[in-house]
Order: sequence, then C-alpha cells, then structure tokens
Amino acid sequence: MERQIVIKNLPEALKMVKEMNLTSDDEWSGEFQDAARASIGKVLKDRMEDKVAGHLTWAYQRGIPDRRNGSYIRRVLTGVGDIILSIPRTRRFSPRGIVAAYARRVKEIDHLILTCFLLGLSTRKVGIALLSILGEKVSPQTVSRVAKTLDEAVRVGRWGRCFICYVIPRLCDIMT
Repeated sequence: MERQIVIKNLPEALKMVKEMNLTSDDEWSGEFQDAARASIGKVLKDRMEDKVAGHLTWAYQRGIPDRRNGSYIRRVLTGVGDIILSIPRTRRFSPRGIVAAYARRVKEIDHLILTCFLLGLSTRKVGIALLSILGEKVSPQTVSRVAKTLDEAVRVGRWGRCFICYVIPRLCDIMT
C-alpha cells in the first residue's frame, strides 16, 4: 500500500521540499548571489563617495565650511539578498538620495510581498515563503505596512473596476 503524507502548514511543506533535494537541468547554482551583492554594494558605495566628494568640492568653491562626518549603516533588501551599506556623510550633506532616505527594500521586493499577500498568504506565511527566495525573512509587520498601500490605492480608486488586474497581471484571466 502506498504511504500518503498530508502537509498541514507552510513550514512542513518547505521542509519536505528541502528534504527531496530536487534539482533541474536548467538550475544554476553557485556563489553568484554573494558576488552580485558585493558588486551592487560597491557600485552604491562608489556613487555615494563621488556624491560626497562633489558636494565638498562645491561647498569649498563657494566658501561654505563643511567636512566629512563619518558614516552610518543602512541595510537594503534586494532581489539578491540583504546588502549592508555604509552611508558616508558630511556636516551638512548626506548622499542618501542614491539609496532612498528610509528605504529598507527595493520596489520589486514590495511588489513580491504584495503578490504573495494578494494570492492569499497570511502576513506570517509571506515572510516564510520569501525566506527561501531572498535569504532574509520579511516580518509580518513589514507585510502589513506594505499591504496598507493597497488600502490607499483602493480608497483613492486609482485602480478602477478591476484592481487586482493591475497588481497581478493575468490573475483575472486565471480566475475567469
């Protein structure tokens, strides 16, 4: 007789998939995510340093007293994982425009969170589901904050009659 397994929650499902150790012919694995994170971090750091240097040159030419004033740490969640940045600053200037002032995630991650939420995952399950993709757990509070953007869009009526068609392309085609 064949043994059947009933999976009752998402952690059990993830554990089962991991135990199966599935691979495909077109799967590419390797250290590309570490290299991609390092490259993105280097590009952002170089741009911020250039912006600070440009500001200091501009300030010096105009006789405005300014100097470097250390840096602070900012974490940004991207499609290749979490990037830790050291944001340089001066007494009067910070190049945070390169990394939005209070951004913790790139826009595509927010869209991914909204997609999971609209497909029916609870706020906790969204975090667990994205853990395997991003390598970083998204908190239920973050999912709730991102989902509040839906409330505002619906309230304003920005999406018209079929709101979900704009958020998740082809979902309406699947549903009909």
